Amino acid sequence: MNLDPFAHLVRFLYYFPLALWIGATAGVAFVALPAIFRESALREAAGRIAELSLVRLDRLKTALAIPFLAASAYRLFAWENPSMLGPALRFTTGAGMVAIDLFSALAVMPRLRALRAHPNAASPGSAERAAFDRLHSRSVVLATLGMVSGAVALSLS
Repeated sequence: MNLDPFAHLVRFLYYFPLALWIGATAGVAFVALPAIFRESALREAAGRIAELSLVRLDRLKTALAIPFLAASAYRLFAWENPSMLGPALRFTTGAGMVAIDLFSALAVMPRLRALRAHPNAASPGSAERAAFDRLHSRSVVLATLGMVSGAVALSLS
């Protein structure tokens, strides 16, 4: 396929952020952090490493959201037919990935950090620990949903 330079740029601004988003999420949330918690002698240190890693991952995803959404929208409206199911579904799942992960970064993660900082957060059976565990479970579900949405968008590309 012989594409002009602008078309190459749009394709790059679609595929690179999407691949980096999915890969970084899998690498950090589902590979590195479980290993850190499994191997760390100090749970508090592992928690701090996890917090710092997830904050950086959220910043990366926020920076990737703009070029990805712009390229995805341009692709849909300039090159494709938005009324067709495939392109509309690809755009929707990609936008869903961004929405899910930004919701997690802006609404869930700050609450998790606040609960983690509470003095009773590490105490088994405390209300704070129970709230942290529930919210953590939700954050894992959101990360999984975001990654699956991105994988669907990629598969429809």
